[in-house]
Amino acid sequence: MNTHLIGDSHVLMHLNLENDFFKTHHFGACTAYGLLTPKSKTKSLTTMLNFTNKILNRPNNEEKIIFLFGEIDCRVLIYFMHIEYNLSILHATSVCTSRYFGAIEFVYNMGIQVGVHGILPAVLQGNDYKVKHYGDPNTRGSINYTFSKQMEDKCGRFGFPFFDCYQFYELYDDRKAIKPEYLLPDKVHLDPTKTNLSQKFKEWMIQEKFYNETS
Repeated sequence: MNTHLIGDSHVLMHLNLENDFFKTHHFGACTAYGLLTPKSKTKSLTTMLNFTNKILNRPNNEEKIIFLFGEIDCRVLIYFMHIEYNLSILHATSVCTSRYFGAIEFVYNMGIQVGVHGILPAVLQGNDYKVKHYGDPNTRGSINYTFSKQMEDKCGRFGFPFFDCYQFYELYDDRKAIKPEYLLPDKVHLDPTKTNLSQKFKEWMIQEKFYNETS
């Protein structure tokens, strides 16, 4: 059995869990929305298909994939859709989670066992990349939370294991934003040395039969 954690840069917080049977794969700036977009600027679908085809061609295939996407969607894309297309934030979030879940189903129908690592709460990062529309911290905190809960609901209805980061109340404040003391100096990524999140993720994977400690 081999398990692959695929996603954006937030997969790197679990590098310490890697062994012969568990690997993390950083797909660059791929988005949850783009995983079903053939001509995505981030090449999200192409990157995912190249990866799944590679592991499916391995002998004695017993590959499993855990998805961890959505941070870019929540920080930038959903609010952009809300402003540019006059969609409610709830509707824009639903569009992204529906496409994301569609991609997960697509991989599942290839014969690969799947699970989902929920996104982390928002961070208080400013508009460092000068995107056209950028929500305030309260709005972004709400978007991340709604995205996570929508994915948890979809996974529950289809029986896909879901790891909920919002169960760790000590990580975030009343705005549902990660407390600064838990972040790396870049103020974007979680510092795995300051929280037991990776250990809890490992325990969840063992429970869901995604993780093998024997090498």
